[in-house]
Amino acid sequence: MEKAVNDAPDAEELGINIHDDNRTVQIRLGNQILPAKILDLPTVNEVHKTLDKMTLYKVTNISQIIMCDEAMPISKKEKKPSQKEGSENKEPKMEEQQESGEGPSTVVVKTARQLAKEKVKEFHFPHGITPPMKNAKKRRFRKKKQKKTMAVEEIERELKRLLRSDLEAQSVRWEIVADDGT
Repeated sequence: MEKAVNDAPDAEELGINIHDDNRTVQIRLGNQILPAKILDLPTVNEVHKTLDKMTLYKVTNISQIIMCDEAMPISKKEKKPSQKEGSENKEPKMEEQQESGEGPSTVVVKTARQLAKEKVKEFHFPHGITPPMKNAKKRRFRKKKQKKTMAVEEIERELKRLLRSDLEAQSVRWEIVADDGT
């Protein structure tokens, strides 16, 4: 890989193919294809360079890395995704879970928001680049407080019920009440 990056004469060809979702990558090194993902690091890392071993110059920030899986042999027909990426969030995904025992399996419906959350977590790398940053996300960052919000579906259902009962009423009377307690 280093020879290919530095354009050495005896280096194998290096090619990087980024898919439409901007998160999955195929790296071709010679006659091997390495499937990879672009992952977000838990922190932004600054890269510095020195010319005289005295003065440091900031070169860039690193916030993502490409993580490769094991090598696969090249296939002549590369599989193309049958579904576009955005289409899976339009319908709730259903998963079957088999309970222990002989009872029937239960069906769990995941909303688009839950699917999006899982997809975001899939592309987070929990560690940093150096060994001291192992599990940095768990060890070094404060936990976010859970917001106490009601489910949107529940609120919509209650609002529709109130509006229906309002339409069915024979007479409606309203008055303004002062907030000062009188």
